[in-house]
Amino acid sequence: MIVMTQAVNAQIAEDAEFSQFVLNAIKKFNSRDWGDVQSDSIELNNADPKSALGIYNNSKGKNVWIKSDDYESYTVQTVMFPSDY
Repeated sequence: MIVMTQAVNAQIAEDAEFSQFVLNAIKKFNSRDWGDVQSDSIELNNADPKSALGIYNNSKGKNVWIKSDDYESYTVQTVMFPSDY
């Protein structure tokens, strides 16, 4: 399941380019491309992708984080701005 914060949702609603950026970030995250995280975080993400964090930056300086949280019967991926965390 993929969810997003209200702030990300509002930005997507008003900016088609940002919407495409978020979609591409989700695709990267699901392909285990963790974006701009540090090397030690890459190792942690690869070891436990159900509890991973990815950081993605666009050309306009906006960045989003995608955080994966594993629950007993499902995994939730949350798309957020760093200020939403």
